[in-house]
Amino acid sequence: MNPNALDVQLLQVFEALMAERNVTKAARQLGLSQSAVSHALGRLRERLDDPLLVRTSNGMAPTPRALELVGPVRHAVRQVEEVFRSEPRFEPASSRESFVIRIGDSNEFVLLPALIKELEAKAPHASLVVRHLSPDDTVKALEDGSIDCAVSALLRHPKSVRATALMRDRMVCAMSRNHPLARQTLTTERFLALRHIRVVQDAGDSRFVDEALRERRVTRKVVATIPHWVVALHAVSTCEMVVAASERMALHFDTGRQLVLKRLPVGGDPFAWQLYWHRRHETQPAQRWMRKLLVDVCKAIESPSGASR
Repeated sequence: MNPNALDVQLLQVFEALMAERNVTKAARQLGLSQSAVSHALGRLRERLDDPLLVRTSNGMAPTPRALELVGPVRHAVRQVEEVFRSEPRFEPASSRESFVIRIGDSNEFVLLPALIKELEAKAPHASLVVRHLSPDDTVKALEDGSIDCAVSALLRHPKSVRATALMRDRMVCAMSRNHPLARQTLTTERFLALRHIRVVQDAGDSRFVDEALRERRVTRKVVATIPHWVVALHAVSTCEMVVAASERMALHFDTGRQLVLKRLPVGGDPFAWQLYWHRRHETQPAQRWMRKLLVDVCKAIESPSGASR
């Protein structure tokens, strides 16, 4: 940095002095002390090698050099003020932004077709990277900036992470229409006795049904543990096992109506899928645009779930 460069405050002092032609009035205009403005005037005189203001019988008068500088200084000050006044603009149609979002495969199935369609229409040069992460790794990725935002639920997160609701949902018991219990009421006893596929992406993730079972001090019969919801729903449609899954996802998946969805006697309380982001992205224009796009897509998708089939 050039040590002889004029800082912005000196330029503001110069502009006020040229307008007021009086140190006291300039200090009042700037909200500074008279001595601070006098000191600034001294620095200006030294750096510009010109007295700038001289005493006359009619008060202080600008020198020819000062008059030459009035226009350029005013323009420079306005440009600096504009930089700090205006938010950076984000133009979706021309942006080549790459958005990195954590979405589990259940919400990939529900959200991504509509989200990709909207992104293609509104930001055709932008790109989307979707990552699968465990709950703990999701929070870490939000904090270290390796993802921009996350779609998940029931995350335990610090105050530095913000959240807003996207869609209502609940867990249901999905089974084949040919399952022996397909036409019977699902009691707690029957639910626990069923052969279950359990879906987890991380061994420590006990959200939803497992946490509710632990609180009741009961266990279910888990035959298989896998990481993908879509695979689990496909599997139970062809056998006599069941899976506790998102009702919204199961309804989107079951276009051929091969499944029966039953209310869970344990762990079926309603919840909301949330959009999470770090506060460092709170006002960043591209990130705000993507968050709004996600919210709008979810509003378009969301409808009352109604009773399980």
